[in-house]
Order: sequence, then C-alpha cells, then structure tokens
Amino acid sequence: MHIDDLLDGEPSLRSGEFGLWLKVFSLSFLELQKGRFTGSAAKEFLFDPENPFFDYIAGELGYEAADFREKILKILERSKGERQETWQDRIRAKYDHGAARG
Repeated sequence: MHIDDLLDGEPSLRSGEFGLWLKVFSLSFLELQKGRFTGSAAKEFLFDPENPFFDYIAGELGYEAADFREKILKILERSKGERQETWQDRIRAKYDHGAARG
C-alpha cells in the first residue's frame, strides 16, 4: 500500500496533520528498511515510546502504538534478512562468474 492510497481514503486520514506525520513515518520506516542510518532520527521516531506523533499515526491506522512497533520490528527483521541474502547472492554470483573465466 502506498501513502497516497491511505490519504485518498477516509476524510480523517486526509488531514494535513495526519498527512505530514504519515510522511515522516513512511520516510523513517523506509530508511530503516533499506538499512540506512540505523542510529538516526528515523529509529528514534519509530521506537521512542514517548513519541506522541508515532502514537497518533498508529491510532489513526487502527493499532496500539506498542503493537505497531512490534509489527514494524518484525518487518524490519525480515527485510534485513532479505538484504543480506541479496548481498550474499551478488558476491556469490561475482565469484562464480570470475571462477568460470579463470
């Protein structure tokens, strides 16, 4: 699902405030999912239990904040495994290709 799909839905999801924090949430999530800036503000935004803006996003999407954080952690862990696998596959392919030429 894309951010625009959420914003085109129910009227409360189209408010300027929700749109802004949804964008911040999405960018934070994507940065961590791609493995960038793991010690950054993105991580703080998503996992600081005192962050009222994250709580607001979670609530508007129908989640309790703690449950939403757990869901995000599981997705990030799965993404990390896929990234490592992809990296290993690239190295393996490069090595195998070089060995075949050798």
